[in-house]
Amino acid sequence: LHSHLHFWPQLDFVADRHGRALIDELAYFETISEDYGRIAKKLGTPTSLAHVNTSKKSSYRDIYTPEAIEKVRTLYANDIAAFGYQFDGFQRKTIRDGQFVQLSE
Repeated sequence: LHSHLHFWPQLDFVADRHGRALIDELAYFETISEDYGRIAKKLGTPTSLAHVNTSKKSSYRDIYTPEAIEKVRTLYANDIAAFGYQFDGFQRKTIRDGQFVQLSE
């Protein structure tokens, strides 16, 4: 898994070795336009994100076999939990006091 940077768990980049967040904001690929706009506005550079190079696949299910899903579930269990992902969607999280917490709605 760690043989190539591209496959490293995301927590390796955004949390310390104790699991405390090293970032202030979470952005999700599924809502990247809205999240990018929110972060850009917070930074004082309100811009929009162009949507280019769109995939023709609508879901990971179009690509992943059941075996691949289980491998991802095992290898990236900490990422899945920290960021609120499930294999049928996600429950948005936020950063509060250095912790990844469920976003209250």
